[in-house]
Amino acid sequence: MAENDKILWQGLREGKEKALLGLYQNYYADLMRIGRMLSYHSDISKDTVNQVFLELWERHERLPEVENLRSYLITYFKRKLMAEIMQGRKHDSWQDWHNDTETSATIIDEMIEEEFSAEMKEKLSAAMAKLPKRQREFLKLRYYEGMNYEQIAEHTGLTVRTIYNKIHEATKTLREKVTWLLALIFCYS
Repeated sequence: MAENDKILWQGLREGKEKALLGLYQNYYADLMRIGRMLSYHSDISKDTVNQVFLELWERHERLPEVENLRSYLITYFKRKLMAEIMQGRKHDSWQDWHNDTETSATIIDEMIEEEFSAEMKEKLSAAMAKLPKRQREFLKLRYYEGMNYEQIAEHTGLTVRTIYNKIHEATKTLREKVTWLLALIFCYS
């Protein structure tokens, strides 16, 4: 753990407000990025990040010594966020995702860039294999080859709207198939 993190964590355990503020400033962006990956709703992520730091403050005298502060905070946050989502207190269901394909593209790009466990890669590959051949082809062109919708339409001879719809259908199907696995991996990692 970085020396600054050790000092801030110890300061928090001693009840120093500046230490809490320092930790909040150091870890807010990381926790929000993880929250967007898991919930796709910035409001639930913001609420949960704030709740985590409020709870840390409220129980600062009982906080344990930790070896890896970043890991501790991320695990604490993910478990709390997943509990919020599973209880349905912040939104109705897992199917309440953004339907905007550009947002989906950003999320998929982030997911690809993140290090997933071998099991997650295997499950994602299995889910991809179950997609119709054309949808797999469009996803590969879009996300692995980096083509935009117009380029894919030109490459395949289809309309831009058709490409947009097929990619949207494919990403929606993938989200539905891997959502519960993501929840379990992030909740218990």
